[in-house]
Amino acid sequence: MQFLSDKEISWKLFEPCDFTFASALPVGKDRTKFSNCMIKVLVFADIFQDSIRARDTLRHLGRLLPTLFLSHGFTTIQTRCNCLLKGDLEWLWASCTKLGRARQTRLAANPPTGKARTATQLHTLAQKLAWAGHFSKSCQAVCSDSTSSLGAHTLAKLQAKNPQVSVDFDKKNWPSAADMAALRQEDDWWRVAEERFSVDNIRKYNARSPPISAQDADGWRPREHVAFLFSEDDEEFHNLI
Repeated sequence: MQFLSDKEISWKLFEPCDFTFASALPVGKDRTKFSNCMIKVLVFADIFQDSIRARDTLRHLGRLLPTLFLSHGFTTIQTRCNCLLKGDLEWLWASCTKLGRARQTRLAANPPTGKARTATQLHTLAQKLAWAGHFSKSCQAVCSDSTSSLGAHTLAKLQAKNPQVSVDFDKKNWPSAADMAALRQEDDWWRVAEERFSVDNIRKYNARSPPISAQDADGWRPREHVAFLFSEDDEEFHNLI
């Protein structure tokens, strides 16, 4: 906890989010290890329920797990998970940021282009998708002859299509903590929470999400990284998530 506290105080808790990466798709024993780490983090967060800073810091650590475990290929997943389970978070963090900086340097020196994949790359991608159970995308990787639309002006077009808005919210009309506490006790709140945000609905949503969908900022994909967390009959763990 001291290591995370120091990161939070020095404004470096979001440091691993500075790097771009593609999350590996855990299978078999890797999924079990990943689940064990998530359980450990969420149980600790629940223990510190009365300490907002400690609780939220641990919850953020839980959101960072794909970045810490899955951002550098399959071969290191078990090692990285074991480091967290043993409490060696400092090494895990340093290793992730070091590899992240090295990758950013390589990308800056050799930016990605829209060139077509080689036959070897297509074969590797098709196998990866098939092993993950996404057979339609595996077939598409082999049969499709389309190429990426990435080019020199792609970023400018995306920025024009999605302009950056201000993040300075006007809070003067926001409800107070007392108002929100009262709202959460109303019948309508409980009804919506039960109907829309039940564990069963969350399980179904993630299980039915499109395969290999775009990952979020922390590397999570619904079907590949979240759905299997709800596969076991562990109601306590599911409620913690």
